[in-house]
Amino acid sequence: MFNNEIMEDNTIIKNKIGWKQLKQYHKNPPKIPFPKGITIYNKYKNHIININNIYNYLIKNLFKNNDFFIIKNADFPYYISDYIIHKILWFNPEFYKNINIDYLFVDKILKKYKKYIVFQNIFNNRSIKNITHFHFFIFNI
Repeated sequence: MFNNEIMEDNTIIKNKIGWKQLKQYHKNPPKIPFPKGITIYNKYKNHIININNIYNYLIKNLFKNNDFFIIKNADFPYYISDYIIHKILWFNPEFYKNINIDYLFVDKILKKYKKYIVFQNIFNNRSIKNITHFHFFIFNI
C-alpha cells in the first residue's frame, strides 16, 4: 500500500506515520527530525533555493493582515498517513515579544479542533528557527 521513500541521505522511510505513532509526540516533540516524503522534500528544496531571506519571506507571506497568529496547512507536510492533516500554527514575532507562548496558550487557540496532536520541534530540528510555530495534526476520517 505504501511506497518506500528514499531520501537524499539514503534514509528509507517504509511507511507513512499514522495517528497511533504520532500520538506519542503530543506536546513531546521528536528528538530527530520528522521525515518528509521524497516528493515533498524535493519540492521544499526547490522552493527555498531562490529565497534570500526566509524570515522576511515568511513575514511577508504569512502575516499579510498583520495577524497575531495564523493557522495554515503545512506547505511541506511530514510523511504522514493520508487521513491526517498537517497544519502549522504560526505566531507573528512583531506581537509576541513579551508573551509566553507555551502549550497551555496553544491549547486555547486549538480547542476548536477537539482532537489534535501538537508539538513544537526542538530547536535543532527547526528549519525556521526565528519564527515561533507549532506543528499540529488533525485526524481526518
